[in-house]
Amino acid sequence: MSENRLSIGPFELIKPIGKGSMGVVWQGIHRAQSVPVAVKILSTFGDQDEFRQSFMNEVRAVARLHHPSIIRLLDYGVTDDALSESTGGQIAIRSPYYAMELATGGTLPRPKQPLPWLQMRYLLLELLDALAHAHARDVIHRDIKPGNILLMYEKSHTRAMLTDFGIAKAVGSKELPNGLVAGTPRYMAPEQILNQTRDQGPWTDLYSLGCLAYLFATGRRIFARATGTEVLRCQIDEEPEPVTGRHLPEGFQKWLSKMLAKKPSHRFEYAAEAAWELISLAEPELEAPEIPSNTQNVVAEPVDSMDSCDYNIVEERGSASSVFKTLYNSDQLQLAVAQGTREVSSGQGGEESDKDIADDLLNDMGDTMRMDSADIAKVISEQAQAARARDEQEHELSTLAEVYRSRIAGAEPREGSSVVPAPKTWRREAFNDQFGQLLCAGLGLWGLRTIPLVDRDAERDLIYDRLLATRSDHQARCIILDGPRGTGKSRIIEWISQRAHELSIAHTLKAIHYQDHIQAPGIARAMTYALVCQNLTRNLALERIESFLSEHPLQPEFDDALPMLELMQLEDDPEHPIANIRFDSAEEQYFVLARFLKRVTHDRPVILWLDDIHYSKFGMDFVRFFLTDEVAKQIPVLFLCTTRNEDLDDAQPQAESMRELLEVPTVIRRSIAPLAYEDQLKLVHELIGLDDDLCEQVAQRTSGMPLFAIQIVGDWIERGVLIPSSTGFVVKEGVSLALPDSLHELWISRLHLIFKDSKKFGNARPIEQLEIAACLGNHFDADEWRIACEMAELGNVAKTVEAMLEHKLFEMKYPNIQFAHDLLRESLLRNARENNRFKDHHMICADMLRAYFSDALTFYHERRAEHLYAANAWEACIDPLLQAAKLRQQRCEFSTGYMLLQQRETAIDNCHADADSPIRALGWLAQANALLQEARLDEATPIVERALALGQRVQSPAIQALSFKEKGVLLYMRNNVGDAIDTLMVSLSFFGQISERRKAGYMSEKAETLSLIGRICDVRHELDLARNYLQQAIDIQNEIHDYCGLGRSYKSLGNTYQHGGMYEDARKSLDFALQIFQNMGYRLYIANCYNDIGEIYRLGYQQPDEAEVWYRNAMELYREINAPDGTTTVINLVMLLLAKHRFSEAKSLVLEQIEKLETHGQSFDLNWLYAELLPCCAATFDWPMFDSTVLLLGKTLEDSMVVDADILYCTELAANLCSKYATHEQGSFCREIAKQQAIRLNDSGAMSRLNAST
Repeated sequence: MSENRLSIGPFELIKPIGKGSMGVVWQGIHRAQSVPVAVKILSTFGDQDEFRQSFMNEVRAVARLHHPSIIRLLDYGVTDDALSESTGGQIAIRSPYYAMELATGGTLPRPKQPLPWLQMRYLLLELLDALAHAHARDVIHRDIKPGNILLMYEKSHTRAMLTDFGIAKAVGSKELPNGLVAGTPRYMAPEQILNQTRDQGPWTDLYSLGCLAYLFATGRRIFARATGTEVLRCQIDEEPEPVTGRHLPEGFQKWLSKMLAKKPSHRFEYAAEAAWELISLAEPELEAPEIPSNTQNVVAEPVDSMDSCDYNIVEERGSASSVFKTLYNSDQLQLAVAQGTREVSSGQGGEESDKDIADDLLNDMGDTMRMDSADIAKVISEQAQAARARDEQEHELSTLAEVYRSRIAGAEPREGSSVVPAPKTWRREAFNDQFGQLLCAGLGLWGLRTIPLVDRDAERDLIYDRLLATRSDHQARCIILDGPRGTGKSRIIEWISQRAHELSIAHTLKAIHYQDHIQAPGIARAMTYALVCQNLTRNLALERIESFLSEHPLQPEFDDALPMLELMQLEDDPEHPIANIRFDSAEEQYFVLARFLKRVTHDRPVILWLDDIHYSKFGMDFVRFFLTDEVAKQIPVLFLCTTRNEDLDDAQPQAESMRELLEVPTVIRRSIAPLAYEDQLKLVHELIGLDDDLCEQVAQRTSGMPLFAIQIVGDWIERGVLIPSSTGFVVKEGVSLALPDSLHELWISRLHLIFKDSKKFGNARPIEQLEIAACLGNHFDADEWRIACEMAELGNVAKTVEAMLEHKLFEMKYPNIQFAHDLLRESLLRNARENNRFKDHHMICADMLRAYFSDALTFYHERRAEHLYAANAWEACIDPLLQAAKLRQQRCEFSTGYMLLQQRETAIDNCHADADSPIRALGWLAQANALLQEARLDEATPIVERALALGQRVQSPAIQALSFKEKGVLLYMRNNVGDAIDTLMVSLSFFGQISERRKAGYMSEKAETLSLIGRICDVRHELDLARNYLQQAIDIQNEIHDYCGLGRSYKSLGNTYQHGGMYEDARKSLDFALQIFQNMGYRLYIANCYNDIGEIYRLGYQQPDEAEVWYRNAMELYREINAPDGTTTVINLVMLLLAKHRFSEAKSLVLEQIEKLETHGQSFDLNWLYAELLPCCAATFDWPMFDSTVLLLGKTLEDSMVVDADILYCTELAANLCSKYATHEQGSFCREIAKQQAIRLNDSGAMSRLNAST
């Protein structure tokens, strides 16, 4: 070590060169390579949590960034005893420090006059490029100002560098505690001042840069006349004075206005957007600004601490570069290159300041301030009241939320974005990194720096080319990267996503999928994070969703707020509950997600990263739907999926979904093999700077698997076995160099090392605690884990959590915890199996759920069943699996339901149950019920017959009752109404034979049977009988609280009253049903009620216009949920059109609907459609179609025995049209059908008319 120099890690300290509120900056040098550095050490009075948090925030933020215009972080650590002794205690023991590159040009001075255009544009573009890099890596600086821009003198030019990321925000991270707001008032965006943390993003930094651009263009700070907290109000309320001058190009004011827009949605969304528009501006009239000789007209600015800097870090030199000499007046230039150390007292360097009295409020700590949000609200309110006093408007705003709402109006459509041209390649020119890999430095940054991406150029070319194609032709595409664990598939997609963000050529969304299927669909979670709704209650999330929908409208518009909220699966606020909705099909969910993606792609494509999609049948089916649906596939989305085909069992439903997805022409599958040895060696070299021999050993052992190599090096760092040497880091003498054979071995040995100190963890057994956590899932509830560990007597988990967080193996996702890598969880599960603890752990989890959680909890049965199944508790899991499958059916999540029923069948087999065990039939019938809901009649038929045969063999009344019920439904759906009602009556008789002890368990199914019999009696116009059966169903459903069944029965009861002309009773029943369905969120049934109420207005009240409103409301809802049930409303609308003699329009609707029904194999509604088609054909003289339709209608009515006044109306109208335009014989066919309907309807008036026209 050089004489009089202090040692700190691999560096030597030369002298202090800056001092601020948080600590001291030293000039230093890298001991081995003589590279000059700056070392920032947290001071003894900076040991408060707030200071340490800011310090660590800066380390975390900058460590992951690598850009020529961002200060380079070289190492991080804590000081040792020797350094403290050498400085006489001035540097405290264990003070955090970090080393960074030394800025030879000091801090960017603040200009006192406008800058020349070329220099200003150059500086702004450098900063925009730096911000694009940071934003793409989810880092928002939030404190852009002159004091946080350093200058680096280089041979050909002076480079500007962003520094001081102390209040940077990682997207999605926690905010400052206790309602504090941090920033520099002169450069803070409105959403930052108002503490609207979820609304902050890249646009927040762009606002700050806009303030800086204002300074460069005018030589004045924004809102120059304002002082103290008045600046805050101006940033929220006031527009700055326009920027003019012949030294500025045409369009600059417009560009600046967009940077400084008060609403985030009115600003540029990406830094590259702002850069492109800036580059696109023409040259100004003058090269340099006109500086008036008489300066009396220049605005006098109050002197304050609004743009000083925290540290004035400069090298000892006497002049700035020639480029920047021209930018500032001589006073500023002198200040920028001042020699030696400068004490900063109130400000952060820069000019001396007189502090405004109002600044006392802001807890001034230099210029970057920590401000209490309540105080800000109070001050802004007071100032606003004074400003409005002349208008006699007084209202004190006590919270930031009130201030925000009062200043910023409701959401509006997002302003159009710039179309930034996409480069032909993803490659960019590599910058000359003077530091490279400093010898034996950077150990403290392990786990914070971004892992380098080596090779994979072919994959990057493929993805980038497909992205450009999607951007060009607006066609959706999919690329699947398949390969073993640890080959770097996700890293490739992460890299290309960041590059697309930097270039602003695509939005990026990420969805992670897990083995447990109880989580919300991964794509829905991606939507949740995109709208920053994570950890919000439903009412607060709904506000954000509605704002998003307003800013991203569609034509035609859809009411997607509640469906999107439902997909997010968030918790309700008991004091502000939000109504739930129910999805009636997976396709309904697909359409909601597709419309969300369409909204997001309004200005550029989306890269949707679907990690481990092989775990999610929903995810794969959604992508296949998206790529094949005629509308969705024209939305510019590039799906980038990772899969591990080795994990797919051919028998799993997921395997079938994967096969179907791969058959889609726009899907490309690329296998990701391990890296070649040379590339793996390069990766290991770039990780931390190991000795060459050590690099070769790691590369050889890890066989081209990047993750394996990373974990080996990380394990050495965690264990503290790496020491510096003249050739790089080497392993300490005496430490075994035996490398593990697999990642599993590495994970487990690392955990044993972390938890080897038994005294620290007391009576806790951390490894077993973590095994239980792994059983709960990759993403698990902290309270559930704690309770399960207590039940297993494994001790308190607090120390285990602390250790796992410290070693970056856990991530907090409050109130949940997540394993840092899914492979770690898999290793823990394997360890539990190998030590015969796996089954016991899962039994504990099942017992925990039963003891502490209600069966009313969503997915309670499914979660219990999952643990019982894993524990091989076959008998215990049979009933929960059935209940779980039924819940999935109710949610129309059929694929998951089928999988659960298959697991149930396996559990029954493992119980060695008899082939004729009635318990099997319950599962078969649940499967048949789901298939019927999906209208898969041919698949349901043999399953129903098998269950019925079993029930008859074992003489089980319950199985026979349920089997005949499902068979009756099947016959009804096939339009065989007569056989259907006979079959359902048999079912009722068997329900009556069930023993009293077991009868209660089948009351819901019995009520469904009664209700369906009532509906069939209604269509046969046996109205009294129908009401009798429906009332029986209602009585049972009221008693057992089956509200969904109750709503359906009341709706059917309303239909019977309507068909009998009792319209007031019908309206009451339908209103009751509508209220039930609205409370439950059943949008399909809500639409059905709208349609039926429309019928009452059309037929009963004779108000066609009012009826049309209800019909259209119903059709809109059917459209939104993509429901095939819209046939009834189409039928009713056609009836209105027929009454108005709009026959051509009616014919088109009818033919379109007939085609849909015949495609789906549904025939019941054809009774009405064929009847409606007859007058349409007659009026349009389409006699061939008329003749074939008459025959079809006659056959259909004969099979169904349907009787309805609308069929009577249509056939009578057709007969009259035939009399007018065709032969008597054609008219007689219609007249005969009409007479049959009139007789059964007991309609004497119709009979008189028909007889008179004969």
